[in-house]
Amino acid sequence: MRMRPSVVLDMKRSAVREAVGRFRAANPRVFGSVLHGTDRDGSDLDLLVDALPGATLLDLGDLEEELKSLLGVDVDLLTPGDLPPKFRAKVLAEAHRYERDRLPDYLDHIQQAATDARSFVEGMAKDDFLADKRTQQAVIMSLIVIGEAATKVMDGYVEFTQAHADVPWRSMRNMRNRMAHGYFDINLDVVWETVQEWLPALLQQLPAVRQDADDEDRNDKGMEP
Repeated sequence: MRMRPSVVLDMKRSAVREAVGRFRAANPRVFGSVLHGTDRDGSDLDLLVDALPGATLLDLGDLEEELKSLLGVDVDLLTPGDLPPKFRAKVLAEAHRYERDRLPDYLDHIQQAATDARSFVEGMAKDDFLADKRTQQAVIMSLIVIGEAATKVMDGYVEFTQAHADVPWRSMRNMRNRMAHGYFDINLDVVWETVQEWLPALLQQLPAVRQDADDEDRNDKGMEP
């Protein structure tokens, strides 16, 4: 017998959050019967997520299947754009983000995107990178994701960014703006240097910053560190 989606979701919060981030999505929140407390054994889970830059229909379809397998319930996965216009405002206003603190999510997005960008050019010479448009696009998209996530941290967690002022939050945001607004005029030599010189330093900083975010999350929930 299938369990109530709300019960399964409470049991597997961390795994759901990890899966959502892995498929280039963010901000998972529930609506429908789970939100209103009327779900029953065998009910569907209505889940709303935001698609991150670079996410495809394949990512969202694979995420939905992954969540069905993980939770053992039917999942209807939607983005805000999938909602009927007639009901969109109401659903978005009511949708409940079951993860109260999204700071760890944003930091995970930064770390994953930085790791991806490094992996895309691993073993590649600069001249090969400059001649490989597909790799260029993949790296640029990863850098934009880093900047998007950094912007979310700056906007939503001012005290945290101030406590970690050595992390180049503003530089990441500015990088995103520069690349997104001038996509067709990006200096690929600078992109290469960014991946080779700047990202390794950022990746060294992130584990300690991520641990601090976890500690804050546990303290906010009244849990022992």
